[in-house]
Amino acid sequence: MIGLIFTLFGFKSADSTFTFQYPDKIKYLGIQYSLNEKTNPFEEYFDKNPDKRPESYTTALWRGYIGYFEIIEQQLFLTDITRPNPKYELTEDKKTQISFFKEIARSEDKFKVEWYNDILVFSKDEYTKNGRDYFLLEIKKGILTKSKNLTYNELTELKERLLIEFQKTDDYNIRFKSLKNSFPDKDDVFIKNYIKNHILEYITEFLTD
Repeated sequence: MIGLIFTLFGFKSADSTFTFQYPDKIKYLGIQYSLNEKTNPFEEYFDKNPDKRPESYTTALWRGYIGYFEIIEQQLFLTDITRPNPKYELTEDKKTQISFFKEIARSEDKFKVEWYNDILVFSKDEYTKNGRDYFLLEIKKGILTKSKNLTYNELTELKERLLIEFQKTDDYNIRFKSLKNSFPDKDDVFIKNYIKNHILEYITEFLTD
């Protein structure tokens, strides 16, 4: 039976470890944020170039790297990428990390992530009376096409609307059946809520305004 973890964005299936993972970073409107744990824009690059993926020295970073991104002139760029320094315990401090950006970008000072088609999700660190505020950036071929700045309640309402639109697609039916097979003891309501909570992982663009 696949385990479940409850996260801010809903339930997710778990493998053999629940270890915290250091997130990728993004600089947006001059401020650096931590991307949602399921948002890793450079994974496709390493999937296609597995020989370039760095070795992981810690269970807190299974993917082996931390990517540093920035939205510059409405485009998504990688501005640095680091791997853990085996001499130190990994922390947010870049002194515990080793940059290998030049191995990726060579002589460039930034590297456009031109293949990326997805929604970047991240939140502000501070809390308001309505909880945290969230940023959702729709990226198509490395270009920022739409952005949303939402409260937690607004994000919840958006997921409801996105679910309605997603239910009209073949992909919804495929994922619903797959989840039913994974969680045979769960009813249809649970599966529907699971998909709603994970909706931003299943779509690559806003299906509704």
